[in-house]
Amino acid sequence: MSDKIKKTASHKRNYIFPLMLVAVVLVLVLSILFASSLDEQLYIQRLYSMEQNVKKSSELVNLSIKNEWEKLHQLVYTIQRFPARSTQELLDNLVDMSQNSEAHSPWTFSCIDSGSSSYNWEGTVTRWPLPKMLPTDLPDHQIAIRESNTDGTEQMLFLQRLPQPILLNDGVTLTHVALTIDMNILLPELEVSSFGAGNSTYITKTDGTRLYHQTSNTEVLPAYNVITALNNAEFLYDTTYEALVDAVERQDFFTGEILLEDMRYFVSSAPVAERWAMVLFIPEENVSGGTTELVQKLILQMAGIAFALSVVLILFMRLNARRTLEAQQTALREAERASRSKSEFLSNMSHDIRTPLNGIMGMCHLAIRDYDDPSGYLNKIDQSSHQLMLLINDILDMSRIEQGKVEVRTAPLDIHVLLRGCITNIEALARQKNIEVRVDTGGLIDCWAESDELLLNQILTNLLGNAVKFTPEKGAITLRAAQESPQNGVALYTFEVRDTGIGMSAEFVARMFEPFSQENSDSRTQYKGTGLGLSIVKSLVEKLQGDILVESAPGKGSRFSVILPMTVTLPVQDSEAFGELSDQGTVTGMHVLLAEDNELNRLIASDILEELGLIVDTAADGQQAVDRFAASAEGQYHIIFMDLRMPVMDGLAAARAIRCLPRSDANVPIVAMTADAFAEDVEKTRAAGMNDHLAKPLDLGRLKAVLYKYHPDRKRGGN
Repeated sequence: MSDKIKKTASHKRNYIFPLMLVAVVLVLVLSILFASSLDEQLYIQRLYSMEQNVKKSSELVNLSIKNEWEKLHQLVYTIQRFPARSTQELLDNLVDMSQNSEAHSPWTFSCIDSGSSSYNWEGTVTRWPLPKMLPTDLPDHQIAIRESNTDGTEQMLFLQRLPQPILLNDGVTLTHVALTIDMNILLPELEVSSFGAGNSTYITKTDGTRLYHQTSNTEVLPAYNVITALNNAEFLYDTTYEALVDAVERQDFFTGEILLEDMRYFVSSAPVAERWAMVLFIPEENVSGGTTELVQKLILQMAGIAFALSVVLILFMRLNARRTLEAQQTALREAERASRSKSEFLSNMSHDIRTPLNGIMGMCHLAIRDYDDPSGYLNKIDQSSHQLMLLINDILDMSRIEQGKVEVRTAPLDIHVLLRGCITNIEALARQKNIEVRVDTGGLIDCWAESDELLLNQILTNLLGNAVKFTPEKGAITLRAAQESPQNGVALYTFEVRDTGIGMSAEFVARMFEPFSQENSDSRTQYKGTGLGLSIVKSLVEKLQGDILVESAPGKGSRFSVILPMTVTLPVQDSEAFGELSDQGTVTGMHVLLAEDNELNRLIASDILEELGLIVDTAADGQQAVDRFAASAEGQYHIIFMDLRMPVMDGLAAARAIRCLPRSDANVPIVAMTADAFAEDVEKTRAAGMNDHLAKPLDLGRLKAVLYKYHPDRKRGGN
């Protein structure tokens, strides 16, 4: 080798090492930045989880206190309606009330006179322990927390001034009534058990003075003033001690993370009882949930990628020192492409959400520009919105499953109606691809059984949706239901979804139920989705104590078999498939009351209903809806559509108020029209007296079916 060639090779080797070192450092820096970004996203998710739980807890606490006030009001009414004439008669009446109450009642009732004597319903006369609450210049309704004189437990006192003092024959003047209940019975919601053990919850005054403490483990802050005790804590991220103090004083909500005595806690505050604050401490590890495990796996993957890439680059440097600079640059580009392909999973979620959003925004821009003929753009916006809604639903469902919030509510169901409803959910997409959909119920012996219809519908709809997605045009899908002979009233039901689609490899079938699993990047590009659908199906099947079997081969289609034990039952009522109702008759001529606080949603729903030929009156909150219905002529409204979350009065309270009106049409059909679409939300609407439930975004077919179901002509035997 000539000296010139040796010198050139030496120069190349001198450049290779710095370039490789820069590449290694860049990968490590990117890995650190990625881990930091994930930590920030995890913190935001934890804050959201804390905010939702503390708001829910404060709502439940306030509801419990409200219930006790209502109970006290009823007792006041009884005392005034049937006043005693003497002290002895008053004690006898109180003893009678005690004996007529529920066995082992957790609360007690007493009357207080102008001299601070307390006449208790166990027949005793004692001194009222808090005379400073009795002066006439204080509010008529007061609430306090104190320690019991008997067993040391903490109690909540509800004190109400009588509208008119009651003068007894023996000169005693009754001025107040009081109800006392143990805190551990009144407020179990303070435990926030969804975050596990080690949590501490306090009720404080607005200046932070501690009134009550409830904990499932050791106490976090054994101090007289909870807020002042946090002055030495380190507030992390963008929260401050001053913000917490301000929120407690103003009875506002606050959530943040602190470092207290080398321990990290999430702290939240929420207003309760109109003049107190609930302060909640949750250890950091209790708030993480399943998300922490996912983040840890992602961080480990990135660290592994960085380590492997570093090793490869170092080996490449040592083994290929004599290669040309062009060859080294090509190898570096290949290594970067490999890193990007391994990182693709981390960007899939962002891509899948941004894609429909970009479509919506782009189509809106084009529709505005080409306003003479926007229908084509609007159709594309509708498709993108539907895709985005499916993605969000999958993410929310998986989050609820991870947090254990999916509950099974069994009730009798007609399997034929269930199957028709599932087919209705996917038949439009199947028609677009010219896919034949068959239903086989020949193996059914008993079509009525007990199960959770919402969960079962979600399982079958997900499987049918996948079958449509991965079946080419002019293919076929079969939904089959069969059962074994019942044993002791329980039978094994099999629901089978078979398609003639692209099929799956044996390697993918082995991991198909893992979250975010998809077979390869090509199918991901062609068939959009989160990779969560089958994981959700598997979790829901296990919730129903069942099993799922899969048979598939590339190019030969797939068959999913869901096997569930269900109790056979007798028919409850004649079945009606919503998918068929809308074509059986007209829905015009109905007079509708629509309660919706969001102006845009109210306008959209009104336009849709009026387009269907209905007369629509609107209300901006639940109280307006009740007032408008109460002021209407009896029979004027044929149906009421009610949003749930509204100011002044929510939809549930409005429905209950309408049902209590002294009118012959107080049983008017009330249909929830809300974005609260989980099973427990449907159960709440039924408990409030509502007849049906429509989830937002509105499905026109489902809306028409509900209107037809409650059409007055149909009830009179019309079409």
